[in-house]
Amino acid sequence: MSKVINTSGTNMPTSNTNINNNDSANCLDTDTPLLIKQRLYKNLATQLQKFKEQISITQQELLFLNQVANRDVIGRIGVLNGSLLMGANRYFEQELIHDAFNDDENNNDA
Repeated sequence: MSKVINTSGTNMPTSNTNINNNDSANCLDTDTPLLIKQRLYKNLATQLQKFKEQISITQQELLFLNQVANRDVIGRIGVLNGSLLMGANRYFEQELIHDAFNDDENNNDA
């Protein structure tokens, strides 16, 4: 049994193979350029629809990640502002206590 190897680089049937001329799916030479274009446009439209669906899903995921990141950043800024406020409050309390202590010492000396 010998095999026929197609070395032409195409998927066209060779002369040694049996082809059914009524089957247009297997025999591309019977398709007109218009039918080939229609088939290609149909495949392209299907791929484009899948691409649009995937873009929509990606957009929703990015919006969710953006909201999470914004909440995280706002939370960190809130913690930082709270820390600064508490630190400033302690500093001024210490200054008031220090000033009040120094005023008492000055009044007792006089």
